[in-house]
Amino acid sequence: MKAQGALAKRRRRSTAIAAAVFLLPAILILIVFIGYPIVSTFITSTVKWNGLAETKPFVGLDNWKRLVSDKNFWQAFRNNIVVMLLSLTFQVPFALALATFLDIHGKKANFFKVVWFLPYLMSPVAIGILFKYVLDANYGFFASLSKALGGGSVDFLGNQEVALFAVIGVICWQYIPFYMLYYLAAYGNIP
Repeated sequence: MKAQGALAKRRRRSTAIAAAVFLLPAILILIVFIGYPIVSTFITSTVKWNGLAETKPFVGLDNWKRLVSDKNFWQAFRNNIVVMLLSLTFQVPFALALATFLDIHGKKANFFKVVWFLPYLMSPVAIGILFKYVLDANYGFFASLSKALGGGSVDFLGNQEVALFAVIGVICWQYIPFYMLYYLAAYGNIP
């Protein structure tokens, strides 16, 4: 009985050592790439520094007080919330509809799988450049279409009333394939 207790103790100890050996690299990576930048950024937020000067006078939480009282910060915060909520509101149902279409048509829809997944494979820089030209007020796709139909120029990015929605549209265009793939995988698990 005593030998079984000692064996169980050695087994628990060797399991703990193995777990530590396997977890240590992941923990170190998390500390270096997530923990350190968070702490460093918070420390930097407590000093008055322009990013270049050698001196960094300590100001405490004054920067945070100024941030909380800044109207531009709250407008940017509101815009981020609107982008998050509206983009998800459009991405999820459209992705579900596309995944449903692909699941119903099976292998016959492989062409659509490729075409619809391409936006997700593009880099954000390439998408930014592409939509800069698509949404251009003078020569972009929508401006040219509007002029061809007898209307005037259309400026989606220069009009602050619709610029946020134009950006949301671009975000949706890029990330709908991501959710589509999730739904398609889920459909594959349904018997």
